Amino acid sequence: MKQDSFKMSYTPEQRDELQKIKEKYTSGKKEMTDLEKLKALDKRVESPGQIVSLIIGIIGLLIAGGGMSHVLVNDAFLVGIPLSFLGIVVMLPTYPVYKAITKSRREKYAPQILEIIEKNDNISK
Repeated sequence: MKQDSFKMSYTPEQRDELQKIKEKYTSGKKEMTDLEKLKALDKRVESPGQIVSLIIGIIGLLIAGGGMSHVLVNDAFLVGIPLSFLGIVVMLPTYPVYKAITKSRREKYAPQILEIIEKNDNISK
């Protein structure tokens, strides 16, 4: 009895790509390396400040844009100019808010980050 079979062969690049895709779907709880942990902790420190300051900045920008459109489209200077200044005032604290949130998060995560760094490299001594 003759068995018909089909065998596919892949180039090394294709095998690497297949392996990456397979790892996405088959790997469960994979142990993170120390560098991956450091990157994740650093992202956890900076992301909240960036998100909050972006939201504040976008809200201020929309308010200022609304005021400018009142001036340009409706010739409503008495409404548009104060509204634009209000938008600028709303945008002003974005960087200080980012710095404050990031500073507090750095203080919170500093022991964990420094522990991982000292475990792997004694450059801080």
